Amino acid sequence: MKKEYEEYSRKFKVGDVVRVAYTTMGDEEEWLNNVGMIERTDDFGSFNYCVDFEEFEEGEVWFNEASLEKVKITKPSDYEEKYEVG
Repeated sequence: MKKEYEEYSRKFKVGDVVRVAYTTMGDEEEWLNNVGMIERTDDFGSFNYCVDFEEFEEGEVWFNEASLEKVKITKPSDYEEKYEVG
């Protein structure tokens, strides 16, 4: 069977933690530098990623791929500072 379309490889997937790094519209500026989680994706339209911001009343906002960057979550280290006594 011949493919009649190309599959789109997404930069982000549901569950990824992202930061709004760039905004394309003036009303999106309030979200700049906020961190949220990808809640849903959509293949149609320009804004393909629904980001959930738990700390905001609005909750979910749609963004395009260019507006977002992935945030790496690291586990706290077991490093303990050692101080000299005396």
